[in-house]
Amino acid sequence: MNLEARDSASDDESMTISLAPVSFDISATINKRPIRVISCHKVPAGFEPIKIGFLDAGVLHVSTPKHGIDVHVPGLMEPGVEGDVEFGPAGPLSAFTLSGPVDKLRISGAWTIRGGDFTFPPLVNAETAVPFDPFPYITWDLDLRAGNRKIK
Repeated sequence: MNLEARDSASDDESMTISLAPVSFDISATINKRPIRVISCHKVPAGFEPIKIGFLDAGVLHVSTPKHGIDVHVPGLMEPGVEGDVEFGPAGPLSAFTLSGPVDKLRISGAWTIRGGDFTFPPLVNAETAVPFDPFPYITWDLDLRAGNRKIK
């Protein structure tokens, strides 16, 4: 993307500013389990990069170990309850992917759920009563897979 500014007195003079690509590789742990987030500028067809201001982060790839990380899903889990969720690829993607545009974030990939107590219909409690609901601003392209087929 280029930003072009022209002097109103002369159409001959112009200045072009390009977005700056930002690359990063972040590794962290959640309850002693690793998670990794990598920016990738090879944006798959049909996807958009995450752009914030003049920065272009590309798409973000998220990876976890086989048994995943502890995740809490407000409304579908009692407060304080966590489940083991593995982030993985689905369809043509090579990794669990977050892509733009930033005001309509797209989450693509698969969650393999290996443990956790879920409830349906969703809970209505103080945890889920928030003044801002982010879900209208997120496109979910997410496969849910059972990693443990035990039912209580």
